[in-house]
Amino acid sequence: MSDQDSGKVGSAGIAAVLRYLLAEVHPDNRGPYTMAEAAAGAEVSESTLKAIKNGRGNPTFATLENLAEFFDVPAEVWHYPSDPASVIARHRLEQTKVDAGVVSIALRAEGLDAEGMDYVRRSIDQARKAQGLGPARTGLNLRN
Repeated sequence: MSDQDSGKVGSAGIAAVLRYLLAEVHPDNRGPYTMAEAAAGAEVSESTLKAIKNGRGNPTFATLENLAEFFDVPAEVWHYPSDPASVIARHRLEQTKVDAGVVSIALRAEGLDAEGMDYVRRSIDQARKAQGLGPARTGLNLRN
């Protein structure tokens, strides 16, 4: 039985997820969070975060939950170190399904080329700005 099958991911898996979150999960309008920012946001010391990132830490559930909350991802992400992007994407899709209007817009965008998608994104950004909402925060770059 593997660590994933038994529900025990282990420090190497947790480290892999944290490295992924640090590199890939951030607002669209900026680059990755620094270790200091992530540590402060998750209310842990930077040395603790570095130990976890290097596979030497033994984080508590509370620490993992705080990190998930800081990165705005489901805590379930820690259980799937081989594919955190899929866990996050499925979670975000489930959250989005609650808003039928958002789903309707997404379905209408299906099949658009890159130029068309950029036009839709700019239009949505302009509508958000007009309503005082600020830029949309995807928190995940799903383009590969």
